[in-house]
Amino acid sequence: MKQSLCLLYILFFLSVTLSCTNEKPELKKTALTKEEVLNLIQSQILYVTKIERKAGNETVDLTNLPEFDLYRKSVFFTFRQGYILILSGSEIPNTKYPASAKTFSFSIKIPLPLNLEYYWDDAAGTVVTKSNVGSSTIPIPFENPAKLDLASIISYTTLEAAQVASTPPSLKFTVDLTDPKLGPVTYSYTLKPVWSYEKAGDVPNYYNFVVF
Repeated sequence: MKQSLCLLYILFFLSVTLSCTNEKPELKKTALTKEEVLNLIQSQILYVTKIERKAGNETVDLTNLPEFDLYRKSVFFTFRQGYILILSGSEIPNTKYPASAKTFSFSIKIPLPLNLEYYWDDAAGTVVTKSNVGSSTIPIPFENPAKLDLASIISYTTLEAAQVASTPPSLKFTVDLTDPKLGPVTYSYTLKPVWSYEKAGDVPNYYNFVVF
């Protein structure tokens, strides 16, 4: 009887040990460092895909409003040495990627000033933008500082990885304002990276890009 009980205890111990050994390790999302965040935004060309306004419990999609047409159709952002610059392009027929993707063509040679700077704010723990007094290539909708939402960052290192990902790469900047009618509101700008996939004919510095 004692031998049977001992055998049962041994078998139980082995089964528990083996089951624990075969468990898959839990995936943990590591927070990005300051250097990683800056390297990420400075290595990408970004395109605005969604603009939203949240007041209280109500969120409104503003993406298709006429005042944002320029941002949606032909403006691409690049972060360089503390300044946010823009590249101007146009949408082209998508003949190579799934229908949900958009394709564009533009030159990467001469980015234009936007009257916006960016920097890492230690107190906020993220990237913050600020508008300076002066001329801008295109009108800036909101002059209040915008903050990069670190929790919103989804990134991939290659076009191929971004194309097959179940969740497309993106990041989000938010702007807090006080509206005379709505009170405190938060505007959010969702941006996605554009990926160069081919040279655009024989024109120097022109490339075709895709955004997923």
